Amino acid sequence: MPVTTGVTSFSASTTGLTPATPRTGAVTLAGALVAGNGGTGLTAAGTLGNALISNGTAWTSAAIPSSAVNLTGPITSVGAATAIAAQTGTGSTFVVQTSPALITPALGTPASADFTTIAATQAQQETATALTAPVTPGRQQFHPSAAKFWVVADPTGTITASYNVTSITDGGVGILGVTIDTDFSSANWTGAAQVQENANAMACKFSSVVAAGSCEIRAYTTTAGVLTDPNRFFVQGFGDQ
Repeated sequence: MPVTTGVTSFSASTTGLTPATPRTGAVTLAGALVAGNGGTGLTAAGTLGNALISNGTAWTSAAIPSSAVNLTGPITSVGAATAIAAQTGTGSTFVVQTSPALITPALGTPASADFTTIAATQAQQETATALTAPVTPGRQQFHPSAAKFWVVADPTGTITASYNVTSITDGGVGILGVTIDTDFSSANWTGAAQVQENANAMACKFSSVVAAGSCEIRAYTTTAGVLTDPNRFFVQGFGDQ
């Protein structure tokens, strides 16, 4: 019910404030309100930067434990200073370096567009079974399906276009000699030869002069079987180098 008369006696009792016993007249509150009554029990604010820390029964003003604020792991901190440590290969962290050393897969540290450490070797190209090694232009030709040389030439000994051919020679009417630049590993390679006909129906074949680094093509008329110069020779070879 409403109080209708003035306060005649006051006591803070067990709140932590004073006076703790009944007083009359002018009363001045002092002390600190205890935690049990919603206070802190502290009489001063404490050191700048401190926090209220509970020990289960009371509050204290104390510095924040470093274990509570400092980060550990790939990102670390000491106070306000933070750092990111190099983390690679663990499967659960990240890499932020401009040029990281990649550990899995084992790529080494290739420069931009440099596949030196992972490109298919000549042996891998010749075996032709690797499915994960990238092929570079300088080794593509070692694959068994690739032509090791080819040439388009006229019967006078002039090369129109070629690949891996050092020179050609006019061996006489209807005869073209081809010198290969990078030789085959042996004379056991296969080739193909065609001719562009002149006024006669023509055919051609490899002669017995076939070596690891050279070959000879002969062109004939199909009617009389006579050596005849065609308009052009087309020659290519496949095998191991």
